[in-house]
Amino acid sequence: MSLDTIPRSAYNEDHEAFRQSVRQFLLKEVAPYAKQWQENGIVPKSIWPKAGEIGMLCPTAPVEYGG
Repeated sequence: MSLDTIPRSAYNEDHEAFRQSVRQFLLKEVAPYAKQWQENGIVPKSIWPKAGEIGMLCPTAPVEYGG
């Protein structure tokens, strides 16, 4: 069973859009390299700015603090 089939009454369209953005990011930027990163025991620093660009990091931080 996929979690995508569970009704989500607590979330609105913004939440679903964010979930979709995160899913796309992970499929494109993380999934192809995850096995190698795990074998190496490190995630490259370059992934973090990319995650930040789409709002994955500190999404609840106020804008004046970089959120």
